Amino acid sequence: MNNHPIELLIASLLNLLEFTCWIINEIAGHHQEEITDTTIDTASVHSLTTTNTDYIEYVYSLTIKQLQQLTGIRSSRYRKADLQLLAIS
Repeated sequence: MNNHPIELLIASLLNLLEFTCWIINEIAGHHQEEITDTTIDTASVHSLTTTNTDYIEYVYSLTIKQLQQLTGIRSSRYRKADLQLLAIS
Protein backbone atom coordinates (compact mmCIF):
# COMPACT_ATOMS: atom_id res chain seq x y z
CA MET A 1 0.00 0.00 0.00
CA ASN A 2 1.73 3.14 -1.23
CA ASN A 3 0.45 6.40 0.16
CA HIS A 4 1.56 9.73 -1.08
CA PRO A 5 3.18 11.92 1.62
CA ILE A 6 0.63 14.68 1.01
CA GLU A 7 -2.20 12.21 1.67
CA LEU A 8 -0.55 11.26 4.95
CA LEU A 9 -0.16 14.94 5.85
CA ILE A 10 -3.83 15.64 5.12
CA ALA A 11 -4.93 12.62 7.17
CA SER A 12 -2.69 13.72 10.05
CA LEU A 13 -4.09 17.26 9.94
CA LEU A 14 -7.66 15.92 9.96
CA ASN A 15 -6.87 13.75 12.99
CA LEU A 16 -5.29 16.73 14.73
CA LEU A 17 -8.37 18.85 14.01
CA GLU A 18 -10.69 16.12 15.32
CA PHE A 19 -8.58 15.74 18.47
CA THR A 20 -8.57 19.51 19.04
CA CYS A 21 -12.36 19.66 18.73
CA TRP A 22 -12.71 16.72 21.11
CA ILE A 23 -10.48 18.45 23.70
CA ILE A 24 -12.48 21.68 23.39
CA ASN A 25 -15.73 19.77 23.97
CA GLU A 26 -14.20 17.93 26.93
CA ILE A 27 -13.08 21.18 28.54
CA ALA A 28 -16.49 22.74 27.89
CA GLY A 29 -18.11 19.78 29.66
CA HIS A 30 -20.12 18.41 26.76
CA HIS A 31 -18.82 14.85 27.24
CA GLN A 32 -20.06 14.45 30.81
CA GLU A 33 -22.94 12.11 31.49
CA GLU A 34 -25.58 13.57 33.73
CA ILE A 35 -27.11 11.62 36.60
CA THR A 36 -30.74 12.40 37.31
CA ASP A 37 -30.84 10.99 40.84
CA THR A 38 -27.73 11.37 42.97
CA THR A 39 -29.35 10.56 46.31
CA ILE A 40 -28.33 7.30 47.90
CA ASP A 41 -30.65 5.47 50.26
CA THR A 42 -28.41 4.56 53.19
CA ALA A 43 -30.93 2.06 54.56
CA SER A 44 -30.77 -0.01 51.40
CA VAL A 45 -26.97 0.13 51.43
CA HIS A 46 -26.98 -1.09 55.04
CA SER A 47 -29.31 -3.97 54.21
CA LEU A 48 -27.08 -4.95 51.30
CA THR A 49 -24.06 -5.20 53.57
CA THR A 50 -25.73 -7.96 55.59
CA THR A 51 -27.03 -9.98 52.63
CA ASN A 52 -24.54 -9.54 49.80
CA THR A 53 -21.09 -9.14 51.32
CA ASP A 54 -19.26 -10.84 48.42
CA TYR A 55 -20.52 -8.28 45.91
CA ILE A 56 -19.70 -5.42 48.23
CA GLU A 57 -16.18 -6.71 48.78
CA TYR A 58 -15.85 -7.01 45.01
CA VAL A 59 -17.03 -3.40 44.52
CA TYR A 60 -14.57 -2.12 47.13
CA SER A 61 -11.70 -3.92 45.39
CA LEU A 62 -12.32 -2.17 42.03
CA THR A 63 -10.31 0.75 40.73
CA ILE A 64 -11.90 4.10 39.87
CA LYS A 65 -11.90 3.33 36.14
CA GLN A 66 -13.56 -0.05 36.76
CA LEU A 67 -16.17 1.62 38.98
CA GLN A 68 -16.85 4.18 36.27
CA GLN A 69 -17.46 1.37 33.79
CA LEU A 70 -19.68 -0.49 36.24
CA THR A 71 -21.82 2.53 37.07
CA GLY A 72 -21.69 4.13 33.62
CA ILE A 73 -20.42 7.42 35.06
CA ARG A 74 -17.46 8.94 33.25
CA SER A 75 -17.41 12.23 35.13
CA SER A 76 -14.32 12.87 37.25
CA ARG A 77 -16.28 14.89 39.79
CA TYR A 78 -17.34 11.70 41.61
CA ARG A 79 -14.93 10.34 44.18
CA LYS A 80 -14.21 6.64 44.55
CA ALA A 81 -16.44 6.39 47.63
CA ASP A 82 -19.36 7.94 45.73
CA LEU A 83 -18.90 5.52 42.86
CA GLN A 84 -18.75 2.59 45.29
CA LEU A 85 -22.01 3.62 46.93
CA LEU A 86 -23.68 4.04 43.55
CA ALA A 87 -22.43 0.61 42.43
CA ILE A 88 -23.77 -1.03 45.58
CA SER A 89 -27.20 0.57 45.50
